Amino acid sequence: MKDRWSSPICDRFLLRISNDLQDWFDRGWDQFESSSEFNHYSVVPSLTEDAPQHFWPGFMLPDTMPIVGNRFGDWLCARIDEEGKVSEVIQWYHGGGDFIPYGSNLPEALFYDYCQSSRQDHATWGESTASEGKESILEWIAEHLPETRLRLEEIVSLFQQGAIQDGLRAFEEKGWSRAAVARDRIDLALSTPLRQMADPKLAMRLGVPWESEMTRWLFDTDTIPPEMRQRLEELLGPEALWLQQDWSIAEEEAKKVSAWRSDLGWAWDIGGWGAYRRGDLPEAHERWWRGLDASVFSDQSTRLRSHWFDRKYGKFSASQLVLLGDSVTPDQQMDPYWSALMAVRDGEAHHRVTSHWIGRASQIDLSAASRYGFWYRAGWDVGCQQVELFDVILANLESNAKEACWHSRAQLAATYRKKLGSRFRFS
Repeated sequence: MKDRWSSPICDRFLLRISNDLQDWFDRGWDQFESSSEFNHYSVVPSLTEDAPQHFWPGFMLPDTMPIVGNRFGDWLCARIDEEGKVSEVIQWYHGGGDFIPYGSNLPEALFYDYCQSSRQDHATWGESTASEGKESILEWIAEHLPETRLRLEEIVSLFQQGAIQDGLRAFEEKGWSRAAVARDRIDLALSTPLRQMADPKLAMRLGVPWESEMTRWLFDTDTIPPEMRQRLEELLGPEALWLQQDWSIAEEEAKKVSAWRSDLGWAWDIGGWGAYRRGDLPEAHERWWRGLDASVFSDQSTRLRSHWFDRKYGKFSASQLVLLGDSVTPDQQMDPYWSALMAVRDGEAHHRVTSHWIGRASQIDLSAASRYGFWYRAGWDVGCQQVELFDVILANLESNAKEACWHSRAQLAATYRKKLGSRFRFS
């Protein structure tokens, strides 16, 4: 009988896992295979190591553990709640630490990935060979999602045929991958041929900066100056100016997401810009101000082309509030967090923000849960640029999680800290 990994992994991290994840650890990862992006399943045995090789301390969120990779350094990570249960599965991108929820459980996340990988406009990750008796991952997914294998294949077919909106609608009807589906709808609403044609070389030919200027055009084509529209048509042909974006759809999808969870920066960024371009400046201000609370690693800025903003302000929402000028009230200007974000001289903002959250965590008469939250934000709000400080942050996450009786989170923080020490030779 093959090794069953659920018990040692649960013992290692004091987890209380669902039946589907138990089946994955005991059977699924070794008996199924896939041609989709996330098909590196052999990480499972390494999760029992003292310092697992696939843990990225200071980059991965400290309440997550990687369970499926894509062989290029990106991971599907299980996010662990206070009770040691999986609250959701996120996609974590190693290139910048960005994350987005892919589903409330592993089958849901794997099915979303399977469908996305089936799209004709996405990269081909390779064909499954079903060697050594292994079956398609779709078989395992069908065992654990409340839907028939036939219906799942029909949904996959929609993505394969290019009927992306119909496929996303099928996900919405089942309540699967809600945040990722909304992000995809925004992406589709704002996509234009120019996005496929533009690159830094084109920006150079036009004599404009790629990051701060042309990327903004790709984000909102209404920002392209008239003279540049003519140049684009001369260089790329008339199809480059098929620039119709549907910002009403983008704004509506962003509003729906921010109504049920507040921690995804891209929802506030897109929702605020939608209000701004309609001329509703008070609503834009309100959305961007609320977006300040979201981690910069949740902004999906590369996918949605919002990374043209002035990076010295740390977040898209902060940079846009600055451009709105007088909309920031005197009381808001006195807010300590806003003051930290505005410490832009000599690149101080990151340090000031980290120090702000450490200061909050050090206040007396706080619960362990509150201290844990502040230490979390010290490392993963705008990011911490001092590697050695992550040792302190993770140590405090561990101790406060223990005090709060969040034993799984304490084990995760301790594991990330041990990995950090082995990687950077901390004592």
